[in-house]
Amino acid sequence: LAVVQVALEGRIPGAARAQAEGRGLNPAGDLIPWTVSAQFLDKDFPTLYGARVVRVAVHPDVTGMGYGSEALRQLCAYYRGEVPRGEAPHGKEA
Repeated sequence: LAVVQVALEGRIPGAARAQAEGRGLNPAGDLIPWTVSAQFLDKDFPTLYGARVVRVAVHPDVTGMGYGSEALRQLCAYYRGEVPRGEAPHGKEA
């Protein structure tokens, strides 16, 4: 009933950062790391890794019933490590 689109961003290598800065480019993708790095002059921020919620979609018949909020709560719990990761087939880690 609800879908959350997430973009995983960051872990930008030092060489890529230096190349972009040297050319004055604003690279596509990794929106948050590039923006925070430029605005706060923090050259180390792009090395961090995180998730950005791009959009939340909820079926029109159930809007306003809390499904989008619950999806975001569950997503946050997942990234805090509170949601156990299941096992993949044949005992391999998921």
